[in-house]
Amino acid sequence: MHNIAVIGCGYWAEVVVKNINKNNKLNFKYLVCRNKKNSSKFKKIIKFRNIKQLISKYQIDGIYAAAEPKTNLSIVKFAYQKKIPCIIEKPMATNTKDAKKIYDYAYKKKIPIFLNQSHLYDNKFLQLSKFIKEKGKIKKISIIEGGKGPFRKNIHPIWDWGIHAISSLINITGDGPYYKITKRDLKKKDKYGKKGLVSKINIQLKSGLVAKIIAGNLLKEKIRIIKVVFFDKSFVQYNFITGDCFYFYNNKRKNLNANLNFNQSPLQTLLNKFADSIESKFNNFDLDILKISLSSVKILEKCFPVK
Repeated sequence: MHNIAVIGCGYWAEVVVKNINKNNKLNFKYLVCRNKKNSSKFKKIIKFRNIKQLISKYQIDGIYAAAEPKTNLSIVKFAYQKKIPCIIEKPMATNTKDAKKIYDYAYKKKIPIFLNQSHLYDNKFLQLSKFIKEKGKIKKISIIEGGKGPFRKNIHPIWDWGIHAISSLINITGDGPYYKITKRDLKKKDKYGKKGLVSKINIQLKSGLVAKIIAGNLLKEKIRIIKVVFFDKSFVQYNFITGDCFYFYNNKRKNLNANLNFNQSPLQTLLNKFADSIESKFNNFDLDILKISLSSVKILEKCFPVK
């Protein structure tokens, strides 16, 4: 088994560790976390306060960084120094400059960098995307991506939710060319005064295709739905949460769930590819996902620049 270090000890790190423990090729052995209270939840593993201490003492096979976006570039640099694969969380960065540096580590220096952009490891969505591309002649795309929270201090809510929506859009349409990109804030606090944000992003491609995205952390409930409408008035709709997918044409609804039958979660798919990359001496990683994410960062930076 391959010994993996997890960086971070919050809620998502717990989810990551549970899934690593289910993988018969990966062994969660090391934890990097500065929060003693949170790190106490992880038993029978070797703990460090920073990654420098870890890599100076132990040989590790891979890094999973379940940490905030601003640490992603430094973690990629450590992975490059030790020539080991790493997984980082979305967004890969909150500015184009850092995102491009991360992409170049993978593209030019050939370091296997995996980005947990979950929709792009969702096998149902990827099969649906293939169906959409083959059908062609898309008129418009609508995406709702958000929930009631989370309210994080270390990441803008639209960067947290909207990055998923834009990456899904680019996976289907390709990266532009774009005619016009605009945004409008719809809600900045809930009825109790809790501050957050829900915004609408309109993206018009030069082909004429129009995409409308609503994203944020002040929705009444968690919603992750994409709807693609074609010029012949047919459409497909996919719910990322439930996995339900249907195709509507000539007033008839066809359930596509049987056609898109995958039991593996996006995170499990990602970890399997991560393990394969370690075993194959880094020959197997998803450069296209990093490229899509780089393009997504460029779009979000125009609408929601992070200071």
